[in-house]
Amino acid sequence: GSLGLYRHRDGQQDGEPLCAAVATPALRAGQWAHLRITITASGIELSRTDVGATLTVASAAVNDGYLHVGRSSPDGAGAFRALRIS
Repeated sequence: GSLGLYRHRDGQQDGEPLCAAVATPALRAGQWAHLRITITASGIELSRTDVGATLTVASAAVNDGYLHVGRSSPDGAGAFRALRIS
């Protein structure tokens, strides 16, 4: 598996990487990843807390004010549980 942060633009199916992806252990069927997204004035930090992987992007790379949470999967289905925004 891999953990990545991408910018998506209207009309483009593929995202533009905002930083280098980090290799993570692949998930098995039925397994959940534990993610934390921290947004501050200085940027975005994405962590997969169950394996200790973290990505950080400076605010200059993501200054449009919108955030979309999604996932890539072979079947195209996204699933989230225990989603909290604070």
